[in-house]
Amino acid sequence: MTIISRYLAREALSSWLGVTLVLLLIICSHRFARILGEAAAGKLPGGVVFELLMYTSVGFLTVLIPVGFFLGLLMTFGRLYRDSEMAALNACGVGPKDLYRPVMALAVLVAVLVGWVTLTAAPWAADQALQVRRTAEKEAELGMFESGRFKSARGGQAVFYAERVDEQGRLHGLFLSQRGEDEQALVRAKRGVQRVNPETGQRLLVLEEGVRYDGKPGRADFRVLHFVEHGVEITPSAPDLTTTKREVVPTAALAGSEDPLDVAELQWRLSAPLMALVLAVIAVPLSRTRPREGRYGRVVLGVLLYVAYSNLLGVARLALEREQIPAVIGLWPVHILFLLGGLALLAHNNGWRHTFGLQGARA
Repeated sequence: MTIISRYLAREALSSWLGVTLVLLLIICSHRFARILGEAAAGKLPGGVVFELLMYTSVGFLTVLIPVGFFLGLLMTFGRLYRDSEMAALNACGVGPKDLYRPVMALAVLVAVLVGWVTLTAAPWAADQALQVRRTAEKEAELGMFESGRFKSARGGQAVFYAERVDEQGRLHGLFLSQRGEDEQALVRAKRGVQRVNPETGQRLLVLEEGVRYDGKPGRADFRVLHFVEHGVEITPSAPDLTTTKREVVPTAALAGSEDPLDVAELQWRLSAPLMALVLAVIAVPLSRTRPREGRYGRVVLGVLLYVAYSNLLGVARLALEREQIPAVIGLWPVHILFLLGGLALLAHNNGWRHTFGLQGARA
């Protein structure tokens, strides 16, 4: 690479990494607050907050890497125009081919990275996040009882309540409601304690000095049982890790499926690296600014263009899922449309006979 190519690649790389990192921190902060709120509400154990954040952040990279690269290019070339460096490069005979050489070399590396993330890393991370979340939700059902607060388990089939929890973890003033297919059980007890069978791992709530009512709601023939000690199993059922979410399906499984939903998901994943390449083509002519326009003059326009690009892909994906367009067409016309738009903008800025030649672009 020439000195100019290395300079342009270094500037674009630093801008891309900076923009992507800032966007990632913003989105992860929002996601962290959301997960932390679920933990504070007792829906998740506090120990899985950072683990969930780590897995979910991988999926964000499929969007943030292309848009960060695009905005980084706009900022890099915008600065070159603002500082009149681009005018100096034009005067030295640097044309579109010289500008695209480092840009597209970097774009290929970005596309490879995005392809690996969206085709391999993101589905795996989404599956791990799903398993961690569902297991954590089950474990949260078995968490420490809180004074004056109802605690549900087994998907709401069992509800516990304790008036007070002492320092030793013993429960006082217990109420328990259990629903079956036909009957319902209500239990009142003075005290209770949680115990785990070391051999089977079964978790029990041992109630002391209470009464149990069993029967069908609306009928008067309830069975009444007074007890000194009564054990109630509170271990939830095994976590249900099945899901219909396409984002957790491995890419190899999607490639062998003819289901329209799977085809749409596969083309959506392939669109991320293609988008990085197309946006790199658009960024060079779009970043052209007047001397007094400023470095960030085209960033807002770039954001609007990216929103339009991604929304059109979303519309095409929905049409593909509904079989309104054939799979052979799929999402590809959207990429072709924006690629042709970028080439037309490049030709408009530089003139048709200069665009792909060795002559310098107009200042």
